[in-house]
Amino acid sequence: MNQNETKLLTLIRNLTGQQKEDIQIDDELISLARKQATSVLVIDQLKTPSESQLDQERSGVFQYYHLLFETRKYAQLLNNNDIPCVVLKGAALSRFYPIPEFRKSGDVDLLIKNKEDMDKARKLLLETGAMISSQQHAFHHLVFHIGDGIELELHTEPAEDMENAKANQVMEEAVRTMQIQNTAVIGHIIPIPDYGHEAYYALLHMLQHFLHEGFGLKLLADWTFMWNAPHAEEEINTYRKLINQTGITGFSDMVTTVCVTYLGLNKEKGNQILFNHDISEKNMINFLNDIFEAGDFGRSQNNRMLILKDTGFKTLVKEFHHQMTRNYPKASKLIITWPALWISTLVIFLKNNKKLRNTNTRKIIVKAKERSTLLKDMKLFQ
Repeated sequence: MNQNETKLLTLIRNLTGQQKEDIQIDDELISLARKQATSVLVIDQLKTPSESQLDQERSGVFQYYHLLFETRKYAQLLNNNDIPCVVLKGAALSRFYPIPEFRKSGDVDLLIKNKEDMDKARKLLLETGAMISSQQHAFHHLVFHIGDGIELELHTEPAEDMENAKANQVMEEAVRTMQIQNTAVIGHIIPIPDYGHEAYYALLHMLQHFLHEGFGLKLLADWTFMWNAPHAEEEINTYRKLINQTGITGFSDMVTTVCVTYLGLNKEKGNQILFNHDISEKNMINFLNDIFEAGDFGRSQNNRMLILKDTGFKTLVKEFHHQMTRNYPKASKLIITWPALWISTLVIFLKNNKKLRNTNTRKIIVKAKERSTLLKDMKLFQ
């Protein structure tokens, strides 16, 4: 990590109350924070912010209130029409921040408790003026435009299917067993999952992005503020049970240990959710370097698309097959269709690399192999 990256970690740690350290904040540091979707947290610690910096802070706060209003509006719409749902991320996680308005969000995420309600929810949203986006980036949610450039993602699962069947079963069951709690976020009542499930969903969200383009510092800040809040033993046990059943204890320990060591997560509270994987300082630094390199959801580099468990050809083929099943979840159930679907997946992959990502397949594979070393000690799905 370079000096500005270390400073940014310190500035976030300042907000946890664990310590307070004066940091010289310049434009370069603010630019880094902007790439990590944490610039408002930094600007607020300026002793004499400029008018343009205050405008940026005001803009972030205005966007927050706008999204909070839309979140409440659509969550109430669904629940009032007998479509139980909860809020994911965004406004829900902001309640853990020292100043909720400073948690940056870009869209509205709602998780439907019963998959069978998806068609009913889709029709209801269309009737109220929402429009289905022409760009759909995943199969576990449907993206709508709800006006003013805001997107609403209607989820049937908290994250996309993983390559491990047992993990997918646990994730699906976790949606059915979650409890819905109506919670106040700066005066607005929104439905959220019980905390054990909410924390589980947050880690799945991080893992999903980590296995593909990567994610930025904002999600580690979320994790720090979430677990610094008081939680009942039952909630902690629910989280631990779900993580253990899914087979992602190593990833959980990496995220938690990094947050304890560098971002101000209380050590005692962090220890409550650790599974005792030995996370070395070298591995933590490598993980943080990946975080800073990725920026906000991997947008800083166009060749960050996936991460491989090892560098062998067999693993690459397995990942490609997994991508095919994600692209064609129904058709891929018939083995006879696989050759045609592989070809179609490859054509789309190559086309997107050239036209959308302005990169090539070789660069993507090289970057995936570089990042694969981060997975070795996490022992995912074991």
